[in-house]
Amino acid sequence: MATAFDGGVKNKTIEELEKQKSDLYKTINNAIDESVKSLLQANDSEATLGLEYMRDLKKHIKDLNGTEKESNEGITINLDPKPDLENRRGYKGLEYYKMKDHLKEPFDFEKALKPKRISGIEWKEMKDNRYKMQQKLDMWIKERQKERDRIQKYRMERQQLMLSGKYEKCPRFGYSGRKRKERNKDKQKVRHCRMEYNATLGREYEKCIEFTPELVTTANDGRRRRKRRYEQNKYPCCRKCCKQSYMGCL
Repeated sequence: MATAFDGGVKNKTIEELEKQKSDLYKTINNAIDESVKSLLQANDSEATLGLEYMRDLKKHIKDLNGTEKESNEGITINLDPKPDLENRRGYKGLEYYKMKDHLKEPFDFEKALKPKRISGIEWKEMKDNRYKMQQKLDMWIKERQKERDRIQKYRMERQQLMLSGKYEKCPRFGYSGRKRKERNKDKQKVRHCRMEYNATLGREYEKCIEFTPELVTTANDGRRRRKRRYEQNKYPCCRKCCKQSYMGCL
């Protein structure tokens, strides 16, 4: 059986929910006011459109709050003397009454973003430009998604080949293959600095000299270079590099 204590607990819960709702509306209004202040400082067309949108949004939230208050004023919740287990299917909570009288017209973003002082031709041209930009953005998103899918498919195929043994690891270049080396044409310069005394200025200053060291070549350098190149290429690398298998007829 429902008692007066249960009714007091439910009323207290309803009051707490109403307080949380009012605090939420206050937080939203404060955030909108801060956005309006920041937009007022910027003097451009986008800031003007955003300012009008924020004002319309605040008005819409205010109307929504007033509609909920009007719908909740005439609600009287009577406690059922039957137990909750017996009447658990027929009980309708407070959310049912809040959603009963909902707003029929949704929020119109086009109306909120429309400038007030603008002709019909200019407004039509603005909407066409927005539609074209939206189409370009959608196409760009689709292309990016296709590229991601292609890269993911390539990675999965390479992983399957590696697991099956068909994709070999190159002893010299690994799985990435041969990469072109970037040659640095500028030779490394050496810089030497020393302190010298200037009689005209009457003080010491640092004097620096930059020069490129010359390589001293001997008769054995060519042999070492040819031997090093031969040692690097004396064995077949892998099927991807040499296009022939060094493991037989595979």
